[in-house]
Amino acid sequence: MDVLYFLQNIRNPVLDAIFLAFTRLGEETVVLVVVLLFYWCLDKRMGLRLGLCYFAGGWLNQLLKLAFLVPRPFLLDSRLQPHEAALDSATGYSFPSGHSSGAASLAMGMGLGYRRLWVWIALWAYALLVGLSRLYLGVHTPLDVVAGLALTVPMTLLANYMLETLEKPGRARLYAAVGVLAALGLMGFAWLRTLISAVPQEQAADAFKTGGAALGFLFAVWLDRRFIHFDTHAHGLQQAIKLLLGAALTLAVKEGLKGLLGTSLPMQALRYFLVVAFAAAAYPALFQRWLHGRKEHA
Repeated sequence: MDVLYFLQNIRNPVLDAIFLAFTRLGEETVVLVVVLLFYWCLDKRMGLRLGLCYFAGGWLNQLLKLAFLVPRPFLLDSRLQPHEAALDSATGYSFPSGHSSGAASLAMGMGLGYRRLWVWIALWAYALLVGLSRLYLGVHTPLDVVAGLALTVPMTLLANYMLETLEKPGRARLYAAVGVLAALGLMGFAWLRTLISAVPQEQAADAFKTGGAALGFLFAVWLDRRFIHFDTHAHGLQQAIKLLLGAALTLAVKEGLKGLLGTSLPMQALRYFLVVAFAAAAYPALFQRWLHGRKEHA
């Protein structure tokens, strides 16, 4: 706790702005925008790698949160005062840090795709600063952050290995089955925790979101490999339209389904399944069809 006391005592408006910016850069929305930028526009295989790494790290993160049930540090020690602006992102249990895990998965995924020293240095500087921001803002302990960063590494290496060996005979079905079982297992474990350990449903919600999103991503990848085969190539303006329109529509689907389906645990999983399936399969298919239609009329 001494580290957190020290960081709490040196807070000032300039450092607040810097570390709040880095904590935002580690949030789910930012990471997913980067994944979709690559998947839709820049490099489909890199987008797939980033998505697999993100969900693999997120799966382990949520599993450990519900296994250990560690409260946030400011709930354990009233002398610690978290930064008020960080409380909206301090949901769920504390160990390990979800922001650190997400940033590490992005760093590892991109680093494995672009194997240059300066890329690794820049990406891990980003991940470390996201982790440090969680300490500065008083919402995690050093152990939470170190675990979030370190434990994500083997999971992303595993996800990358699965991607690199995907085309070997029988591997695609095997990996899909493993992914489905892992997602369902995570949600089943979270549900049991609410029954056996009296874990509040809001504390288990992130596990259901992660499981539903992972299932949606696996379903979208299957749809693309089997039926869609969308291409990332387009002209500059078309790429900008693709990204901005896709982001707006995905956000609209996410918020619209929240009002339509509600916030029960099964509906949280279903909502994230549908959002990710839309973003990773339905939207690229629709945009590709629109582009082909324009070419035919040109």
